[in-house]
Amino acid sequence: MSTPDSVPQSADDVTQSDDDVAGQTNLAGAQLTLITKMDEPSLMSKRLSLNDDGSLNSDGSKCWMSKGMATRAFAATAAMLARIIVACRPNQAIALGSLAKNIADPVHIVTKDRVNESPGCIARTRDFIDYRSGVPSWLLIDFDTKGMPPEVKAKIASNSGMWECLLTVAPDLARAARVSRASTSAGLSRADTGDLIPGSDGEHHYLLVADGGDIERFLRDLHDKCWLNGYGWYMIGRAGQLLERSIVDRMVGFGERLCFEGTPLLVPPLVQNSSKREPRVFDGQAIDSSRVVPPPTEYDRHRISLAKADSKRALSKAAAEVANKRDQDLAKAISARSGTPIATALRLIKARHQGVLYPDIELEFDRLGSVTVGAVLATPERYVNETLADPLEGVSYGRGKAMVLGGGEGDLVIHSFAHGRSLYYLRYDLASAKAIVTAGPAAGMVDHAMAILAQARLELDELDDFAASVAKAAGASVRTIKARMKNELAARKSQAREVFAEATTDGRIVRPLPYANEELLPTVTFIDDVLAKDDSPEPPMRNANGVPVRIDEKEPWALHLLTSGSANATARPDELMKAPTQPVITELTASSLQMLIEKYLRWEKVCEDGPNYFAATPLPFIKAFFDYADSEMPVVRGINQAPLVTATGRVIDGNGLDRALGVVHRIDPALRACLPAGKPTDDEARVALEFLMREWLVDVALDDAGKCVVIVLAITLLQRALLPERPAFFVTAGQRGGGKTTLIQMIVAAILGRPAAAAAWSDNAEERKKALFSYLRQAVGVLIWDNISRGSTISCPHIEAALTAPEISDRVLGVSLFETVPASTIQVFTGNSIAPRGDMASRSFVLSLNVDRPDPENRDFKHSDPVGWTQANRARVLRALYLILVAGIQNRPSDQQAKTRFKSWWNLAGWPVEYAAALVGIDFDCGKLLLAGEAQDEEASTTSRVLTALWTRFGEEQFTARSVASLLSDYNLATDEDAAELADGLAELAQKAVDKATAQGIGKLFQKHLTGRPTWIEDRVAFLRRVPGHQQNLYRIEIRRAADDRRSPAKSGDCDDDPFSDPN
Repeated sequence: MSTPDSVPQSADDVTQSDDDVAGQTNLAGAQLTLITKMDEPSLMSKRLSLNDDGSLNSDGSKCWMSKGMATRAFAATAAMLARIIVACRPNQAIALGSLAKNIADPVHIVTKDRVNESPGCIARTRDFIDYRSGVPSWLLIDFDTKGMPPEVKAKIASNSGMWECLLTVAPDLARAARVSRASTSAGLSRADTGDLIPGSDGEHHYLLVADGGDIERFLRDLHDKCWLNGYGWYMIGRAGQLLERSIVDRMVGFGERLCFEGTPLLVPPLVQNSSKREPRVFDGQAIDSSRVVPPPTEYDRHRISLAKADSKRALSKAAAEVANKRDQDLAKAISARSGTPIATALRLIKARHQGVLYPDIELEFDRLGSVTVGAVLATPERYVNETLADPLEGVSYGRGKAMVLGGGEGDLVIHSFAHGRSLYYLRYDLASAKAIVTAGPAAGMVDHAMAILAQARLELDELDDFAASVAKAAGASVRTIKARMKNELAARKSQAREVFAEATTDGRIVRPLPYANEELLPTVTFIDDVLAKDDSPEPPMRNANGVPVRIDEKEPWALHLLTSGSANATARPDELMKAPTQPVITELTASSLQMLIEKYLRWEKVCEDGPNYFAATPLPFIKAFFDYADSEMPVVRGINQAPLVTATGRVIDGNGLDRALGVVHRIDPALRACLPAGKPTDDEARVALEFLMREWLVDVALDDAGKCVVIVLAITLLQRALLPERPAFFVTAGQRGGGKTTLIQMIVAAILGRPAAAAAWSDNAEERKKALFSYLRQAVGVLIWDNISRGSTISCPHIEAALTAPEISDRVLGVSLFETVPASTIQVFTGNSIAPRGDMASRSFVLSLNVDRPDPENRDFKHSDPVGWTQANRARVLRALYLILVAGIQNRPSDQQAKTRFKSWWNLAGWPVEYAAALVGIDFDCGKLLLAGEAQDEEASTTSRVLTALWTRFGEEQFTARSVASLLSDYNLATDEDAAELADGLAELAQKAVDKATAQGIGKLFQKHLTGRPTWIEDRVAFLRRVPGHQQNLYRIEIRRAADDRRSPAKSGDCDDDPFSDPN
């Protein structure tokens, strides 16, 4: 995480008009809404004053707005958000949700009840302003110390602050782009005494998340995780209610909610230290909220419930005492005012704790003053959408904490946001219900009584009293009125059940439960069709083998964190640390598939002798679903974490599954801002390469060509999802301390934004094969092979196959099943003095770090922490890489022939760096580097020695394996230098001495190591060819100049495969 930058608060330093904010429509990134109040008074911030007891009174009632203006604002980075926050005037506030797409801005805001009669206007509700699913958004983490017990304060102090505590709850929050600012009421003190005001040390942290639609859930689960980690508590409210709190306010997760960042109105003697509220900017990325704070498991929910229950139990006695005293005081006041018996008044007062408010309860409205519930029930149109203090806390907790809402069939509800969401239903009691019914005309009185009954809450004895009063006033029989009331209440219960049933369905499809022994195809086809129709960013998917999968953020199987110890093969197994989490493709089990289906479907089990219930999908259908070959579900083959640039220069970008490419995009929105806006110039490409070499890689002990290979590796990682083939990369040095681990961590941190994970090298080829296949099945982005013994030469047919094919097939470990998996993983090898051997040499780039002193780690460095510098400057590094990539692709000659055996890779990763290097004057050629690596290969060198010795002895003549065996007799070896050279070379190829050579043994050795393999003899290409149609092992040496026409072996009578031959 970068060092925070403070944003000056002065309007002279940072200015931003409404037009400036609204005009940023061309910017990528999170969108929010700037609200400007047009009422009088114009204050759109808190009014802060002191109560008589010296406590702080934070009054938001002046923020009430009946008319205003909304404009879009865009904040792709933390610095942009900080500028918007600082520029907020006292008559402005920020809603972190975005305006609906179909709304043109600026747009006028009116109250909710006037929006239908005001064309072109909106209200500040979720219908118009909200977080959008799948879209990057900023969320607010509001730290508050209100009611915090001493033990939690001590725990926070021991962890050096609330943000540090929160990182112990969810460590990956540290990766988020963040703006930190003290809350509106922070930094307050008394001008007359200088005393600081307790409780004014709150903090606001704005974090960028990738999916705005997950914010409400995220904050709720983060609040619960705080409880799980000892940062939650209950406090006793004014009315004796227990209020659930934690260091995170879970009730700020609504897109239409206002964040008051304008300067507050301070009532003397209050003063505020403005420097305390300067925002601090932390660079980072848009985090995946569903993985940073995943939903708690059932076990965790149980532990959370226990923690909350223990806290409640500890305060229950004290809370009951406060509640009883408060209820008694209110009951006495109501009894004295209305004549209601104290016992009845006390019962009505206690109903507040169950969310029911009766007519004698007084409400404190922000604009209309003190009003009883009875007055609101009498003229609801006057009070709907009006704001007021919390009904239980009163004005002491602050105004503007609740709002009156109109419900179905005339219901009135107060929605309070104090201490969490609470609903209070306004209800008639017996006295008020009788009074309002009997005061009306006799005509229609019974219907009127039924309407009042719907808004009343009466006990059983009160229902009889109410029926008798209505019957007497209406001139009807009590039995008739009771029957009518019974029908009304039954209909209301039935309607409530229907509403509950619809709510529990949650939009899922409900179908009768299929029998386990009925035919499979109709049900399996139906399930598949439902899952295939999901158009969300990451819908249900299958892999290339047809198995249902999902994308998980977890530690890849059998990988560990790359460290200097593992890179130098000195770390013990018990010293290896866990690999960092990363997105991987995970196959579903029968249970996880069952739960996936339950997100879309509910199977209703119809019972004749009991209530119906929802059941699980019968197991035969689950098994059949795994094997369903005609699935319409989309296929995922890989995971992409950066925008891709095709050979035509088209940018492939997105969020979630790209169905055409078969790739799930999990792209940090910050990376999109790194793409060049237009066609890069040559000068920009040159400057970008020089920045990477002279700034990013300044401390890497490589020459310019070597640093270009590092840049090639970085671009290869960016483009890996488009590459059907890809080279390997070796990072090596003569000794430990040369910077191998640091260089790899720099590259991975820049491209993937996380530490590098590594796999331990095994000398057992079969074990390597199994491990490699498991890593490819998980679609890990980069695979670092470490723990390689010093001086090892690496050759592995399984790795070579994975480098040269888009997919590979193999048997799944522990299962008699073959699978095909994508091979897009980039493979890097690290160790001291290691090198590729055999066919690996022509498929690998070698980065050999220069070590010119015994303690290379103590040499002078420009960046004391190169990995930290990379993390802090990641956006600059990526911007330079993308600029080089796009410039090269857009300037590639149309008739250019691709170099190297990796044609697509060279077009998409190698050529752009060659192009930029030429602009700087660096001689960099990928093809030559691969050839040089092959020339340095020990096996290739030995092959050349052997063929040279055979050519020297036999020339263009044909020879047999027997003649070669005779040449290697003891006498010849002692007297013939050519024979001795040949024997040494064959021994190196066979990795053992060639004693008592036989024709059969020589033939096998030739077939395994030499036949048909091209090698260099000076500037010519040489082959050992087996002459077909001969009973003996008859051979000849074929020599070609490098520029000769390459004839097909079939045309020349040869049968060996020739990779240099023209297939036409």
